[in-house]
Amino acid sequence: MLCHPEIRHREEVLQSNEFLFPNTTLSSDHVFGWACICKMCVNALITQPEKLTASKQKHIISTIYSTLQVPERERHFFYKHMGHSKEVNIGTYQYPLPIIEVIKVGRHLQDIDNGETPTRY
Repeated sequence: MLCHPEIRHREEVLQSNEFLFPNTTLSSDHVFGWACICKMCVNALITQPEKLTASKQKHIISTIYSTLQVPERERHFFYKHMGHSKEVNIGTYQYPLPIIEVIKVGRHLQDIDNGETPTRY
């Protein structure tokens, strides 16, 4: 649907714009992530959309991903998708280990608080 000529015409995508994610209003550019996120934040009545940056998103996503049970041989796909290496992911984007520990253990502690633990020990 993103490439369908009728849809692109209806949404005012410039006919010569070859981007898969084109800007509209007959622009020759592609969409800009920050502009889209900012617009969504404004529409959602987020009070401080400037705090939602690409770096902060990479930071939290890299940290959460590091806690997942993904085989080491598959993690390189994530690093490639994010546009950095394992070393950059660990050294720049992931939260420090104490925060990762809280993320991993916190879910279980929350389950205990909510009475969502096995009845047998």
